[in-house]
Parts: sequence; structure tokens; C-alpha cells
Amino acid sequence: MQYRAAQPEDEAFVRMLFVEQAAGLLTAAGLGEEQSMALAEMQYRGRQVSWTARYPRAENLIVCDGAGHPVGRLLLHRLPQQWRIVDLVIRPDLRQQGLGEQVLADCQRQATEARVALALQVVPYNPARRLYERMHFCAVHEDAVEVEMIWNAAGEHAALAAVENGKG
Repeated sequence: MQYRAAQPEDEAFVRMLFVEQAAGLLTAAGLGEEQSMALAEMQYRGRQVSWTARYPRAENLIVCDGAGHPVGRLLLHRLPQQWRIVDLVIRPDLRQQGLGEQVLADCQRQATEARVALALQVVPYNPARRLYERMHFCAVHEDAVEVEMIWNAAGEHAALAAVENGKG
């Protein structure tokens, strides 16, 4: 995976990633497709404002494949004691191919080197939760709306080695 700073011209790509993922989750939760798309658009605008205020120094990165083509987005907020994966989204047509796992492994590798924990939040019914659990993130708080998960490098070197060797 390659990463580059998001540019203003990436806005449409980032919006598409968020809206398609959010609308899919909302439809799966029982809303109609039209309602889901409208709500996802509102959520996108609200999240952009909220995340900018809450994580003003977060790195807004475009995830690219080996040829430099955009395949996703990573919003990573680095603090001295803990890094937060604010947003990680892979293009819908490229999901279930290990790309998200590679991005998480890269974050874990860097966090290990920096000696910090990684944190993230996920909606309880989001299928990505299974990936986070496979990557040894542990739920530290859960309610009907969100699950707070933490990964700590202590004892996780074997999991990273498995991913690097294609066994994770």
C-alpha cells in the first residue's frame, strides 16, 4: 500500500467512499435506499465538520495500490500516547480483498515502532468489526451506537508477522 496526503481534488472520491459505505449500513439496518442515501449525505457533511473540530491535526490520507490508484481513505490522528484511526474506508468494489487488513497492519507496524496504542470506533453491526477483532483490536466499551476498540503492541508481533507472511 502507498499513502499520500489528500488533496482538494480528492473530495469527490472521499465523499463517494463515505456515502456508499454509510448508505449500505443504513439500508442493512432497515431504511429504504433513497432514505439511506439522503441520510448518508447529511452524515458526511456532519462528520466532516465534527472530525475537523475534534481531530484538527489528523492526517487525511488517500490509500493507493501499487500503481498509485486510489483505493481508499485513512484519517489518522496521532497523539503521543495513542493514535486513533478516525476513518478507514476501502472502495466498495475492492472490499474483501485484504486491502483494509494491509492498511491496519501498516498502522500497527508504525504504532509498534512509535510505542503507542491504536484506537478506533465502529458501529456494532459494521462487518469491519470482524476484521478489527481478527487484527487483535479489543472492545473496551460497547453500546447500541458504537464500539470503542483498542490495539496494543504488547504481544502482537506474531499477528503482524502472520499478516506479512499472508497467513493472517
